[in-house]
Amino acid sequence: MSYSPPPGQPWSSPQPAPSAPVQYSPDGRWYWDGQQWVPAPSPAPSWSRPYSPADSRATAAVAFVAIATVAAGVFFLGETMDLVAAIAAPGSAVEVAGALVVLFGEIVFVVGLVGGAVSVPMWMHRAFRNLPALGAQGLRWSPAWAAGAWFIPIANLFVPYHVMKELWPGSDGEPLLVRRWWAAWIAAYALQVASNQLARYTRVGGDVTGILNDVVTVAAGVLLILVIRRITRYQRARYTELQGA
Repeated sequence: MSYSPPPGQPWSSPQPAPSAPVQYSPDGRWYWDGQQWVPAPSPAPSWSRPYSPADSRATAAVAFVAIATVAAGVFFLGETMDLVAAIAAPGSAVEVAGALVVLFGEIVFVVGLVGGAVSVPMWMHRAFRNLPALGAQGLRWSPAWAAGAWFIPIANLFVPYHVMKELWPGSDGEPLLVRRWWAAWIAAYALQVASNQLARYTRVGGDVTGILNDVVTVAAGVLLILVIRRITRYQRARYTELQGA
């Protein structure tokens, strides 16, 4: 003989207790799991792919940026010699030697510039495409922007910086190194324009601003190398961590 509870009683048809509504942050990127704020899951972007190492592209980018940075150091030497000649010994052997040093620097710089213009965007494309596979969410840019923004006038003054901020490991907080690199890059560009314009009216003024441009260009090159190496190393370590999870 079996017993069935009378209809309409609370125990006649057990129902699961209603779950508490999920609380999201105002920007929709975090939700409260009852104990802490955690990232809200989001669908992977259409351009996402499985992780692919960016090490070889990073190596090429670092090599060409280093070549361009060395060339800026050669420019510094040649323009310093030209400045000395302009002030103290116009038409002397120092002036001729300075011109030859600058010419050598231009040849080296073209190699670094052309190689860097290809390898750095290629590295940024690969590194950015890896982000979804490494757990990044809420990305504003794309691999196409990461590579192509360098070649778009006006956009190349700010988009690569914002792309690099998204590439920077989020756990490291504010990307101070990225900000310093981009500030040096923009300053070098402005000083180069100023040097070209001043050289039309005053040789000394063109040399002085050119020397300042060389110093800032060396700083920008060194900082970019550090940024590339840091991001590439982090992505490799993050992928290894996820594989072992």
